[in-house]
Amino acid sequence: MKLTFTKGERLSAKSSIEGLFRGGSSFFIYPYRVVYLLVDKSDSPHPAEVLVSVPKKKFRSAVARNRIKRKVKEAYRLQKNSLLYPYLNKEQEVLHVAFQYVANKDLSFEILAKGMEEVLKKLVNESA
Repeated sequence: MKLTFTKGERLSAKSSIEGLFRGGSSFFIYPYRVVYLLVDKSDSPHPAEVLVSVPKKKFRSAVARNRIKRKVKEAYRLQKNSLLYPYLNKEQEVLHVAFQYVANKDLSFEILAKGMEEVLKKLVNESA
């Protein structure tokens, strides 16, 4: 599988985002708060759709927020095929996920990648 993060893998529909935050379950693994919801597979070729948010209250500069979002997306992109997709491809559901960054400073990529690995493992365990 290719290690890409295409537009179809991004959660962008307002109704889907509202449904995720209204009816989804959540957990916390530093530096992320994760909200997730399993929905019926509706002609989506991707097993998961992802949203990344970084609070403007903690990071006033758009440059800083965008840098963090890029690092979080990169950590997800590199690990999704080995941890998350093998499980989701067996199921007939799509996973909607929101990664909310909760740290107070811009952390290194290594810390973000380690946290993302733990998050993806927990998502697989809780979705089962």
